[in-house]
Amino acid sequence: MFANLRDVGGLSLIGGGVTRPGVLYRGDVPAPEGSTPELNGWPPSLVVDLRSDEEAEKRDVTWPGATQRVGHPLHDALALAALGPGSDLAELYTAILDGYSERVTAPLSAIAAAEGPVLIHCTAGKDRTGIMVAALLLAAGVEPDDVRRDYAQTNHAVPAIQARLAPEIAKHGVTLDNSWWQAQPAAIEVVVDRLTAWPGGPRQWWLDHGASESDLTLWAEKLRGE
Repeated sequence: MFANLRDVGGLSLIGGGVTRPGVLYRGDVPAPEGSTPELNGWPPSLVVDLRSDEEAEKRDVTWPGATQRVGHPLHDALALAALGPGSDLAELYTAILDGYSERVTAPLSAIAAAEGPVLIHCTAGKDRTGIMVAALLLAAGVEPDDVRRDYAQTNHAVPAIQARLAPEIAKHGVTLDNSWWQAQPAAIEVVVDRLTAWPGGPRQWWLDHGASESDLTLWAEKLRGE
């Protein structure tokens, strides 16, 4: 069913401890065939869908057990050409953080208020999901190296993602260089550097881009188990 689904529990926290399992899942859009891996607390109570409205219309997904679904487009996955020839993932991530940072922070209220596990997903579970999840992890005090490692885990799923999505993307006349399929260290470094270097750190980055103090505190307590 999924090519790239996992729980972000067990990541190291600054100051000690690890993130709780069964709080936040990250994934791709599921296919009709196959089964869901066994995850602590599955199914999610809240699903945050980062796909564009067009993508969601083409591949509608139902989520048995979920009490709420939030459609929250982060960017158009098929509009990569707008970056210009020769662009790379680091430039895409930079463009999102420069121009659409409020789209990253906007779902926090729903995420913090969710009564059960939250699933964040896009089409491949790599770029839009990677940015959103990295920002959430940093906001909760996850060690930056573990944020990088979590992002890099997607590379294990790239062959399955590519087999599933390449034919669909080709229908739109788009051919992606192989590097675009990879979870690139330079790309996630854009997110880690931006938030950790922000005056006041990741938490202040969230506050400066529309998040509330109470939502940030509740989110961190949930993921940290405090």
